[in-house]
Order: sequence, then C-alpha cells, then structure tokens
Amino acid sequence: MHSEFEISPLLEAYEEIYFANNNGHYLKSPQTKGFFRKFLISLAVTVILIVVSFSISDFSVDGSITILVLLLMIMFCIGQIVTIIFLLGFIQKALEIKQWKKQIRNYLKKLKVTKVYKVILTDSSFTIVQDNTEKIINWSSIIRAEINNEYISLEGQDNFLIPAKCITQGNYPKLRKMLSEKLKHATTEPQQNSK
Repeated sequence: MHSEFEISPLLEAYEEIYFANNNGHYLKSPQTKGFFRKFLISLAVTVILIVVSFSISDFSVDGSITILVLLLMIMFCIGQIVTIIFLLGFIQKALEIKQWKKQIRNYLKKLKVTKVYKVILTDSSFTIVQDNTEKIINWSSIIRAEINNEYISLEGQDNFLIPAKCITQGNYPKLRKMLSEKLKHATTEPQQNSK
C-alpha cells in the first residue's frame, strides 16, 4: 500500500478545531471556567461575611465582640484562604492556556508559509511531508487517534491534526477509512456526525 494525500493548510480550519468549545478563552475555557466561578462565589461570600460582621458589631450593646461576630470573622478568614486558593488555581490554568495558545499560534504561523504539505501512508508507516521536512512515524508508535467527520487527530511521540476541510472532499473519507484500519491498536474515539 502506498497512498498520498495533499493537505491544504487552511488556518481557519485548524483554528475552528483548536479553539472549539471556548478552548483558549481565559474565562470561558473548560479548564478555567470552574475555578473562575468558584473564585467569584467565594469572593462574594467573603464580602458578605465581612459586611455582616461589621453590621452586627455596630449593633452590639456594650461594644464588646460577641461570639457571633467572632464566628463570622473566623469564617471570613477561611473564606479569604479559599478565595486565594481558587484565584491561584485560575491563574495557573490561565497561564497554561496562554502557553498552549502561543504554541498553537507558532504552529499556525509555520503552516501559513508551508508550500508542500502531504500525508503518505504505507504498510509500515505514516509520513508527514512539510516542504523539506519529512517525519516518518511507525503505526505502532501512534497510541491514540480521534477520527471523525471533522478532523483526524493522532497522538504518539508527535501529535498531528488533519482537518477534513484541508483535504479534498472525496479523499477525506478514503484517508479516514485507511487510518481507521491501520490504527486498530490505538485508542480511538467514536466517529461523530458532522455539524
């Protein structure tokens, strides 16, 4: 077997896949959304606790600290610690997204100037040719594959993404079928219907 498939590196097609479901968005990304919501809730609860604490202490008869105020102040301190933990978690995830976006942007810049981009399938390997660079990957080194109607994603020592929009429409089903047969050993995701 020896099959070649030309790939047109359409940047929009890659961006649609990489940045789908708000990936890359600092506040709405699946990685940061939970931390950001928890941070806002804990911050609101903390502010409410401090306001209630001060308002109760103003109404005390002799000006002494009551047990309720003391309890609210302790809860405020715990709330502050929890708020800081969620803020740090959010910042860590946001920095990871920033680094990931930088890698994706660099990859897309490189793709933009690519003149020759093709995939060659043989019995023993999967080859990616980009201009003068050729990467030969043995089928056994691909450990995970996601093959659906929108894209093909292969993971191993190197990761590859091939959007369906970047291959002529008649060739994409053929490539998808050939890869599915060769990658039976890899963990594959079920095929999805196109949107």
